[in-house]
Amino acid sequence: MFTADTTLNFLQCPTHNATGQTRIQSVATVKGSQYSIGETPTNNGNISVETVISADSPSSHYPSEHDTEKISTGDVFLFTPIELLKINFNVVKPSITASDSDNYGPIYWRYSVNAAVKSVDLKLIQNWPIEFRLSIPTEVTGQAGAGIKIGCIRYEATGAMFDGEVEPFDIDFKIDLDWEIMQIVFVSKIKNIKGKNFNFRTFPQLDFPVSEIIDFILARASEFIITEQADKMLNVTRIPIANLNILNRFAQIRQKHLAGETDQDGNVTIGVELLQHL
Repeated sequence: MFTADTTLNFLQCPTHNATGQTRIQSVATVKGSQYSIGETPTNNGNISVETVISADSPSSHYPSEHDTEKISTGDVFLFTPIELLKINFNVVKPSITASDSDNYGPIYWRYSVNAAVKSVDLKLIQNWPIEFRLSIPTEVTGQAGAGIKIGCIRYEATGAMFDGEVEPFDIDFKIDLDWEIMQIVFVSKIKNIKGKNFNFRTFPQLDFPVSEIIDFILARASEFIITEQADKMLNVTRIPIANLNILNRFAQIRQKHLAGETDQDGNVTIGVELLQHL
Protein backbone atom coordinates (compact mmCIF):
# COMPACT_ATOMS: atom_id res chain seq x y z
CA MET A 1 0.00 0.00 0.00
CA PHE A 2 1.10 3.55 -0.64
CA THR A 3 -0.42 6.98 -0.15
CA ALA A 4 -0.83 10.02 -2.36
CA ASP A 5 1.74 12.77 -1.83
CA THR A 6 0.85 15.19 0.94
CA THR A 7 0.92 17.97 -1.68
CA LEU A 8 -0.97 16.99 -4.80
CA ASN A 9 0.24 18.73 -7.93
CA PHE A 10 -3.02 20.21 -9.18
CA LEU A 11 -1.10 22.55 -11.49
CA GLN A 12 0.41 19.81 -13.65
CA CYS A 13 -0.78 19.13 -17.16
CA PRO A 14 -4.23 17.51 -17.20
CA THR A 15 -4.67 14.00 -18.53
CA HIS A 16 -7.51 15.40 -20.71
CA ASN A 17 -7.26 19.12 -21.45
CA ALA A 18 -10.67 20.76 -21.04
CA THR A 19 -9.77 24.13 -22.56
CA GLY A 20 -12.30 25.16 -25.18
CA GLN A 21 -14.78 22.40 -24.33
CA THR A 22 -17.21 24.51 -22.29
CA ARG A 23 -20.08 25.81 -24.42
CA ILE A 24 -22.47 28.32 -22.92
CA GLN A 25 -25.53 30.35 -23.78
CA SER A 26 -26.98 33.53 -22.31
CA VAL A 27 -30.45 35.02 -22.15
CA ALA A 28 -31.59 38.43 -20.95
CA THR A 29 -34.69 39.07 -18.87
CA VAL A 30 -36.58 42.37 -19.00
CA LYS A 31 -39.69 42.74 -16.85
CA GLY A 32 -40.13 39.00 -16.66
CA SER A 33 -39.77 38.36 -20.40
CA GLN A 34 -36.73 36.63 -21.91
CA TYR A 35 -34.86 37.89 -24.96
CA SER A 36 -31.88 36.82 -27.02
CA ILE A 37 -28.73 38.83 -26.33
CA GLY A 38 -28.67 41.92 -28.53
CA GLU A 39 -32.43 41.98 -28.98
CA THR A 40 -33.56 43.38 -25.64
CA PRO A 41 -35.59 46.57 -25.47
CA THR A 42 -33.52 49.48 -24.16
CA ASN A 43 -34.39 51.91 -21.39
CA ASN A 44 -37.45 49.84 -20.61
CA GLY A 45 -36.88 48.32 -17.20
CA ASN A 46 -34.08 46.47 -15.46
CA ILE A 47 -32.11 43.99 -17.58
CA SER A 48 -30.71 40.86 -15.95
CA VAL A 49 -28.56 38.28 -17.75
CA GLU A 50 -28.35 34.56 -17.01
CA THR A 51 -25.74 32.21 -18.48
CA VAL A 52 -25.89 28.41 -18.44
CA ILE A 53 -23.93 25.50 -19.86
CA SER A 54 -25.19 24.34 -23.25
CA ALA A 55 -26.67 20.85 -23.35
CA ASP A 56 -24.15 19.79 -26.01
CA SER A 57 -21.11 21.04 -24.12
CA PRO A 58 -18.39 18.34 -24.18
CA SER A 59 -17.25 19.40 -20.70
CA SER A 60 -20.57 18.15 -19.27
CA HIS A 61 -19.37 14.58 -19.81
CA TYR A 62 -16.42 12.64 -18.48
CA PRO A 63 -13.58 12.45 -21.04
CA SER A 64 -12.91 9.11 -22.73
CA GLU A 65 -15.79 7.52 -20.91
CA HIS A 66 -15.50 3.79 -20.37
CA ASP A 67 -16.67 1.43 -17.68
CA THR A 68 -14.10 0.46 -15.11
CA GLU A 69 -15.31 -2.70 -13.45
CA LYS A 70 -15.14 -3.01 -9.69
CA ILE A 71 -13.37 -6.05 -8.31
CA SER A 72 -13.37 -7.29 -4.73
CA THR A 73 -9.66 -7.92 -4.29
CA GLY A 74 -6.44 -6.19 -5.25
CA ASP A 75 -2.70 -6.40 -4.70
CA VAL A 76 -1.43 -2.81 -4.67
CA PHE A 77 -3.42 0.02 -3.09
CA LEU A 78 -3.51 3.81 -3.06
CA PHE A 79 -4.95 5.55 0.01
CA THR A 80 -6.30 9.09 -0.51
CA PRO A 81 -7.76 10.83 2.58
CA ILE A 82 -10.46 13.39 1.81
CA GLU A 83 -8.84 15.97 4.10
CA LEU A 84 -5.77 15.85 1.86
CA LEU A 85 -7.97 16.74 -1.12
CA LYS A 86 -9.74 19.54 0.76
CA ILE A 87 -6.45 21.17 1.75
CA ASN A 88 -5.02 20.94 -1.75
CA PHE A 89 -8.10 22.38 -3.40
CA ASN A 90 -7.25 25.76 -1.93
CA VAL A 91 -5.66 26.28 -5.35
CA VAL A 92 -9.08 27.38 -6.63
CA LYS A 93 -9.41 30.32 -4.24
CA PRO A 94 -7.42 33.02 -6.07
CA SER A 95 -9.71 35.39 -7.94
CA ILE A 96 -9.94 36.04 -11.67
CA THR A 97 -9.26 39.59 -12.77
CA ALA A 98 -9.48 40.48 -16.45
CA SER A 99 -10.63 43.07 -18.96
CA ASP A 100 -11.89 43.01 -22.51
CA SER A 101 -12.88 45.47 -25.22
CA ASP A 102 -14.21 45.40 -28.78
CA ASN A 103 -16.85 46.82 -31.07
CA TYR A 104 -20.55 46.04 -31.26
CA GLY A 105 -21.63 47.51 -34.55
CA PRO A 106 -20.87 51.24 -34.37
CA ILE A 107 -20.46 51.13 -30.59
CA TYR A 108 -17.14 50.39 -28.95
CA TRP A 109 -17.27 48.89 -25.46
CA ARG A 110 -15.02 47.73 -22.64
CA TYR A 111 -15.30 46.08 -19.27
CA SER A 112 -13.14 44.91 -16.40
CA VAL A 113 -14.22 42.17 -14.08
CA ASN A 114 -13.19 40.49 -10.84
CA ALA A 115 -14.46 37.10 -9.67
CA ALA A 116 -13.77 35.76 -6.18
CA VAL A 117 -14.61 32.28 -4.90
CA LYS A 118 -16.94 32.57 -1.89
CA SER A 119 -16.35 29.08 -0.50
CA VAL A 120 -14.89 25.69 -1.37
CA ASP A 121 -16.84 22.56 -0.49
CA LEU A 122 -15.76 19.02 -1.29
CA LYS A 123 -17.82 15.93 -0.56
CA LEU A 124 -18.08 12.31 -1.59
CA ILE A 125 -21.29 11.79 -3.60
CA GLN A 126 -20.98 8.20 -4.82
CA ASN A 127 -19.21 5.08 -3.60
CA TRP A 128 -18.80 3.53 -7.06
CA PRO A 129 -17.50 4.84 -9.29
CA ILE A 130 -15.84 6.75 -6.48
CA GLU A 131 -17.01 10.26 -7.20
CA PHE A 132 -16.64 13.65 -5.51
CA ARG A 133 -18.37 17.00 -5.99
CA LEU A 134 -16.43 20.24 -5.76
CA SER A 135 -18.62 23.33 -5.23
CA ILE A 136 -17.11 26.81 -5.62
CA PRO A 137 -19.82 29.52 -5.75
CA THR A 138 -18.33 32.76 -7.02
CA GLU A 139 -19.09 36.46 -6.65
CA VAL A 140 -18.51 38.77 -9.60
CA THR A 141 -18.08 42.55 -9.72
CA GLY A 142 -17.06 44.78 -12.60
CA GLN A 143 -17.37 48.02 -14.43
CA ALA A 144 -18.11 48.81 -18.05
CA GLY A 145 -18.17 51.64 -20.51
CA ALA A 146 -19.05 52.24 -24.13
CA GLY A 147 -18.80 55.00 -26.69
CA ILE A 148 -19.78 56.03 -30.17
CA LYS A 149 -18.41 58.63 -32.53
CA ILE A 150 -20.89 60.67 -34.55
CA GLY A 151 -19.20 63.13 -36.84
CA CYS A 152 -16.54 64.86 -34.78
CA ILE A 153 -18.27 64.21 -31.46
CA ARG A 154 -17.46 61.21 -29.32
CA TYR A 155 -20.18 60.18 -26.91
CA GLU A 156 -19.01 58.03 -24.03
CA ALA A 157 -20.38 56.71 -20.73
CA THR A 158 -18.02 55.57 -17.99
CA GLY A 159 -18.18 54.19 -14.49
CA ALA A 160 -21.21 51.94 -14.88
CA MET A 161 -20.86 49.24 -12.19
CA PHE A 162 -22.29 45.73 -12.45
CA ASP A 163 -22.28 42.58 -10.40
CA GLY A 164 -23.50 39.00 -10.49
CA GLU A 165 -22.85 35.54 -9.15
CA VAL A 166 -21.98 32.11 -10.46
CA GLU A 167 -23.97 29.70 -8.30
CA PRO A 168 -24.24 26.77 -8.41
CA PHE A 169 -20.72 26.05 -9.59
CA ASP A 170 -20.38 22.28 -9.26
CA ILE A 171 -17.65 20.09 -10.74
CA ASP A 172 -17.88 16.30 -10.38
CA PHE A 173 -14.74 14.19 -10.57
CA LYS A 174 -14.07 10.51 -10.15
CA ILE A 175 -11.16 8.16 -9.73
CA ASP A 176 -10.37 5.99 -12.74
CA LEU A 177 -7.65 3.72 -14.07
CA ASP A 178 -5.93 4.85 -17.25
CA TRP A 179 -4.37 1.51 -17.98
CA GLU A 180 -2.76 2.62 -21.24
CA ILE A 181 -0.40 4.93 -19.36
CA MET A 182 -0.48 2.92 -16.12
CA GLN A 183 -1.86 5.69 -13.91
CA ILE A 184 -4.66 6.12 -11.41
CA VAL A 185 -6.25 9.43 -12.38
CA PHE A 186 -8.94 11.95 -11.59
CA VAL A 187 -11.29 12.76 -14.47
CA SER A 188 -13.98 15.41 -14.23
CA LYS A 189 -17.06 17.00 -15.78
CA ILE A 190 -19.32 19.98 -15.17
CA LYS A 191 -22.33 19.03 -13.08
CA ASN A 192 -24.05 22.39 -12.92
CA ILE A 193 -22.91 25.98 -13.48
CA LYS A 194 -25.13 29.02 -13.75
CA GLY A 195 -24.27 32.70 -13.96
CA LYS A 196 -27.20 34.70 -12.64
CA ASN A 197 -28.29 38.14 -11.47
CA PHE A 198 -25.83 39.90 -13.77
CA ASN A 199 -27.10 43.48 -13.85
CA PHE A 200 -25.99 47.08 -13.43
CA ARG A 201 -26.44 48.53 -9.97
CA THR A 202 -26.97 52.00 -11.46
CA PHE A 203 -29.65 50.90 -13.94
CA PRO A 204 -31.83 52.46 -15.35
CA GLN A 205 -29.78 55.69 -14.97
CA LEU A 206 -27.39 54.61 -17.72
CA ASP A 207 -26.45 56.92 -20.54
CA PHE A 208 -26.26 56.20 -24.25
CA PRO A 209 -24.46 54.17 -25.59
CA VAL A 210 -24.18 51.80 -22.60
CA SER A 211 -27.96 51.58 -22.50
CA GLU A 212 -27.93 50.17 -26.03
CA ILE A 213 -25.72 47.15 -25.24
CA ILE A 214 -26.37 46.44 -21.56
CA ASP A 215 -27.24 42.79 -22.14
CA PHE A 216 -24.28 42.27 -24.48
CA ILE A 217 -21.72 43.53 -21.96
CA LEU A 218 -23.27 41.56 -19.10
CA ALA A 219 -23.33 38.39 -21.21
CA ARG A 220 -19.69 38.77 -22.23
CA ALA A 221 -18.61 39.21 -18.61
CA SER A 222 -20.70 36.29 -17.38
CA GLU A 223 -19.54 33.97 -20.15
CA PHE A 224 -15.89 34.91 -19.66
CA ILE A 225 -15.97 34.14 -15.93
CA ILE A 226 -17.72 30.82 -16.40
CA THR A 227 -15.47 29.54 -19.19
CA GLU A 228 -12.25 30.71 -17.52
CA GLN A 229 -13.08 29.24 -14.12
CA ALA A 230 -14.68 26.07 -15.54
CA ASP A 231 -11.67 25.30 -17.73
CA LYS A 232 -9.37 25.92 -14.80
CA MET A 233 -11.31 23.64 -12.45
CA LEU A 234 -11.70 20.85 -15.00
CA ASN A 235 -7.99 20.88 -15.72
CA VAL A 236 -6.96 20.70 -12.07
CA THR A 237 -9.33 17.76 -11.57
CA ARG A 238 -8.09 15.79 -14.57
CA ILE A 239 -4.70 14.74 -13.28
CA PRO A 240 -2.76 11.57 -12.41
CA ILE A 241 -2.62 10.81 -8.70
CA ALA A 242 -0.55 7.61 -8.85
CA ASN A 243 1.95 6.25 -11.36
CA LEU A 244 1.93 2.46 -11.52
CA ASN A 245 4.69 2.03 -14.09
CA ILE A 246 7.03 0.69 -11.42
CA LEU A 247 4.86 -2.44 -11.35
CA ASN A 248 5.98 -3.25 -14.90
CA ARG A 249 9.20 -4.57 -13.41
CA PHE A 250 7.52 -7.63 -11.95
CA ALA A 251 3.87 -7.93 -13.05
CA GLN A 252 1.06 -6.81 -15.33
CA ILE A 253 -2.04 -4.96 -14.17
CA ARG A 254 -5.50 -6.34 -14.82
CA GLN A 255 -6.84 -3.86 -17.34
CA LYS A 256 -10.00 -1.79 -16.78
CA HIS A 257 -10.54 -3.17 -13.28
CA LEU A 258 -10.22 -1.48 -9.91
CA ALA A 259 -10.87 -2.42 -6.32
CA GLY A 260 -12.28 0.52 -4.41
CA GLU A 261 -13.67 1.29 -0.98
CA THR A 262 -14.70 4.45 0.87
CA ASP A 263 -15.34 5.00 4.56
CA GLN A 264 -18.03 7.14 6.17
CA ASP A 265 -15.75 10.19 6.15
CA GLY A 266 -15.08 10.01 2.42
CA ASN A 267 -11.53 8.61 2.58
CA VAL A 268 -10.73 6.45 -0.43
CA THR A 269 -8.71 3.30 -0.96
CA ILE A 270 -8.14 2.19 -4.55
CA GLY A 271 -6.46 -1.06 -5.57
CA VAL A 272 -5.25 -2.79 -8.72
CA GLU A 273 -4.86 -6.48 -9.33
CA LEU A 274 -1.62 -7.97 -10.57
CA LEU A 275 -1.88 -10.75 -13.12
CA GLN A 276 1.11 -12.26 -14.87
CA HIS A 277 4.19 -12.10 -12.70
CA LEU A 278 7.38 -11.50 -14.65
